[in-house]
This record gives sequence, structure tokens and C-alpha cells, in this order.
Amino acid sequence: ISNATIELRRQHEEQLFTAYYQRLISYGNVDPKIFTRDVCFQRYKEGGIERWVQMLVILAGINLRDPTRLTDEAMTWFNNQATAFIDDHIASCQRRSLVSVYCLN
Repeated sequence: ISNATIELRRQHEEQLFTAYYQRLISYGNVDPKIFTRDVCFQRYKEGGIERWVQMLVILAGINLRDPTRLTDEAMTWFNNQATAFIDDHIASCQRRSLVSVYCLN
């Protein structure tokens, strides 16, 4: 989702997610009676928001350590991608806290 344009993600997100979910089922990785498509899509949205926030924090840390590594255009790209994903999905999210952490040594 980070490399597709916002418009492309919006246009194809549901279709691609459904194909991904069906593949999980076909490989036996998911029992659709237990882990429904709706639950999986909810996790995708919440996890996507979480990962975007984490990515922005990581990029900010990289930029603080070496301001020449990331261009303003790159930072703007990722910020716009994150903002659009969050705007598109935050209203339907139930979880309001981040649960994953990364060690940034």
C-alpha cells in the first residue's frame, strides 16, 4: 500500500484484499468460520494505520540522524500516503492504541 498511488489503492483495495483473503483460505492459513473476511479486513485497516504511524516515526528518526538520507519529496510522499490511508479507514476502526513496537538501535 505504500507504493501505490492513493487513487490506485482506493480503486482496487477491496478487490485486492478479497483476493488476498481468499488465498489465505486456499492455503489453509485461515479458517473462514473463525477468522471472517470482515474481521480480517478490520485487522488490515487497524494494522495498516498502526504500520503507517510506525513508518513515519522510523522515517523521522532516520531523518533526524542524517537529514540527507530522505528527500523532502520522499517524506511528503509517505506522509500523504499515511494521511490518506488513515482518513479512509479511521472511522471504522475500533482499536485506538498501537500495540506493536520496534527496537530502533
